[in-house]
Amino acid sequence: MIITELCTGLTYTVSDDTVCVGDEVILDATSTLGGTITWDGGVTNGVAFTPPAGSNTYTATSSEPSDCEQTVTIFVGEIPTVDAGANQDVCEGDSTFVTAAGTATDYSWDGGITNGVYFIPPSGTTTYTVTGTIDSTGCEATDMMDITVVVPDVSITATGTMLTCNQAGATYQWIDCHDMTPISGETNQSFTPNVDGDY
Repeated sequence: MIITELCTGLTYTVSDDTVCVGDEVILDATSTLGGTITWDGGVTNGVAFTPPAGSNTYTATSSEPSDCEQTVTIFVGEIPTVDAGANQDVCEGDSTFVTAAGTATDYSWDGGITNGVYFIPPSGTTTYTVTGTIDSTGCEATDMMDITVVVPDVSITATGTMLTCNQAGATYQWIDCHDMTPISGETNQSFTPNVDGDY
């Protein structure tokens, strides 16, 4: 049996053959015979470029006629859409939950919370970040949402005999602290009692 080498293979490296949209790739081929390498598809040998989504095939040729062509396939995965949901306001001590949506196959939240599981957020405003990942490609994206714990101001300012709740923009019900009963009709921010008492 006689084996005849029809051409000389190129030496080449690929920075990564499976990437995500927006990632850069470097194709670098070398001719052992000293040929100059040219890639198709607008790729420059040894220079980073950003391939489009899908399966992309690139071929390197050499100026040396005895060199073989070299073909490389790069798969570029889509970036998932990830929506953390609308910002939330919750009352102090109340529980809530978060549910991310999009085209990812897996969602992971920071801050020790889990998608769809109730938790009690800490006081103040906390920003949570969710990372959505497509398991088959590893491509991921993130989104953020704020959860604000609202603590009503229940302090009262007295101006003469008029009492005013310091929390604006709320609904109100004044009560008689003697027996903790609501005072009929007193649902405004301010209340002027007719008799002495605790309110």
